[in-house]
Parts: sequence; C-alpha cells; structure tokens
Amino acid sequence: MNRGIKVLQTFALPLGHGAEQCEELWTSGKVPARGSFTLGHGTVFTNIYTFTSFCKYELMCYTCYMKIQTIVGHFSSNTFVVEHLGRTVIIDAGAPIEKVKKALNDKQPDAVLVTHSHFDHVHCLKDYRANFRCPVFTPTDNKEIVLEKLVIKPILCPGHSPDSVVYQIEDCLFTGDVLFEDTIGRTDLTADAKRATPQIIKENEKLMQQSLKRLAGVKFKMAYHGHGDPSTYEKQIENIKWFIANP
Repeated sequence: MNRGIKVLQTFALPLGHGAEQCEELWTSGKVPARGSFTLGHGTVFTNIYTFTSFCKYELMCYTCYMKIQTIVGHFSSNTFVVEHLGRTVIIDAGAPIEKVKKALNDKQPDAVLVTHSHFDHVHCLKDYRANFRCPVFTPTDNKEIVLEKLVIKPILCPGHSPDSVVYQIEDCLFTGDVLFEDTIGRTDLTADAKRATPQIIKENEKLMQQSLKRLAGVKFKMAYHGHGDPSTYEKQIENIKWFIANP
C-alpha cells in the first residue's frame, strides 16, 4: 500500500492480465473516469500504479492514479513529467529537452508549470517553448489551472523567491524550492538568485513564514521538491511546524 493516497481510478481484470496489458488499457483511456472498485467485505484496493492479485476472487485489480517521472537536470534541480486523467504537464524547466522528450515518449504536453524564476529551474524553458505547443504558466494569483478533467491549484508562496508557487494536483504538492525533504528554501536570495541585502532577507523571512503557515493548512499525501527526494505529509507537517516555531 502507498501511504493511503486516495484512489481515483481502479478497474478489475481477469487474473493473468499482465502489467503491459493493464498499461495499454490505461494509456488508451479505456478505464472508468472516477471512483474506486470495492471487492468483497468492503475491501478496497488502494495500490497506486501497481498490480495486486486477489486470488479468492480470481481477479487482478489495477489502480490508475498519477504517473510522476522525475528528471534531474543541471544544478541537480528536478523537472517533473506528470500524467493524470489523460493530461500531461511538465513542472519546471531545468532538465535538458532530450531527457524530457524521452520521458514524454513522443507525447505533447498540455502545459509547462514554473515554480519560480531562479536559473536552475527555468534555464531550459526556451527549448521547451520551441519544442512543445502548449502554454507556460507562471501564476501570479491562486486561480485554478483547468485542463479538462485535470485541475491544478497554484498556491502562491513567496519567501525563497518573490514568485515562488507550489502546485497542488490531487493529493500531491510540487513545492519547487519552498520546501525540501528536511528543510525549507533559502531566504537570502533575490528574484534573480543573487545574494540579497539584509533588508531583502528580512522581508523574505517574513514572507516565508506567511507561506509556511499557508501550507500548514493544506491537506496532501506526498510532496515533490525542486531538489532531492519526495517526502510524506507526516514528514512535511513536522518540518513546517518546526520552522514556524523557529523562524
């Protein structure tokens, strides 16, 4: 089980269907749009992107939730290719275009989302614009981004940079450099990632505290960061509360 992340799509196949057949059904869109599949005595399979044999009923249950590929680019920044509900988005633009195209497997993305304008997260954006026929979002408000069934919620979180945005897709957060697995983003940088003056640092620290308090009220299951490994809600809420109490 995957830490109890909410199931959005499941369907059952006869035992013996393998991963490739299930994958083909998912990518072709021949699965229910929403809802969970319950099998006997209230059992609900909550595996994410995995397969579980349930021999008593001779069924295999396959859950389609969200496919997230992490591509580590220059300066060790993470670029994410997220596939969900028939739509594909790229989060941040720090990875070389060749690696992103390989992850997309010849698909065209529906959008590119930028978490903030520091060089390590946008320096390949020109290549993305040249190769992909899709909009690039750099939100300045909390208005939802709607791509048919896929709804993305931007959460403005200045502090690491004036334009930092955290994106929420279902139960997942994509935090850019606002949060990391064990810490938070630096507050001693300007919008163009240069060393900030003491006055700007003080203002950034104030903004970061406001952003942390905002994120403390957000419910999620997993957080994917601009650098390093992802973390769970339990890990992050502990992290957030500590930095709020120790500014």
